[in-house]
Amino acid sequence: MWLLVFLIFIFIISISLIFPMVFKGERKEATDEKASMWLVSFVSTLLALLITAIFGGLSLVLLGALNVANIVLSIDVSSSKLIVLTVCYFIYLFTIETVFETIINFLISIKLFQQILLALVRILVFGLIATLVGLSYDQAILIATGSAAVLLVIELLYEFKQKPDQPSH
Repeated sequence: MWLLVFLIFIFIISISLIFPMVFKGERKEATDEKASMWLVSFVSTLLALLITAIFGGLSLVLLGALNVANIVLSIDVSSSKLIVLTVCYFIYLFTIETVFETIINFLISIKLFQQILLALVRILVFGLIATLVGLSYDQAILIATGSAAVLLVIELLYEFKQKPDQPSH
């Protein structure tokens, strides 16, 4: 339910931001107002659905990482709490983490160390979020460590796939 609410929220925000831009661009070019309004609505809806689908896919990847941590570490966290954690982690990953990532990139030049330090920051923040959601301290630390480790592995694999010939610093 939380994931659906999150995606509806993303859709509403994206359509409310896209519609005025498309309308303004189409108004300059269009001569027929009725056809123009249908076209603007259709294009805005398609673009908003595309953005929502991308966010939904990324949310499912994050939910999968949490499920892997939950199953592998035998934490026994309910699905509803995992979905709430997914939404909270998703919001963190695309907002606040950018600040931490910029600071870490400024302080450390070796890419591998940057990613490891960022994973440690994620463990700390994910643990705090999990505690705020209502998990016990042990569950919060385990789910935070597991999900941060899965995300670190995904990032390292992506990084090594992008630059196989260059050293990682």
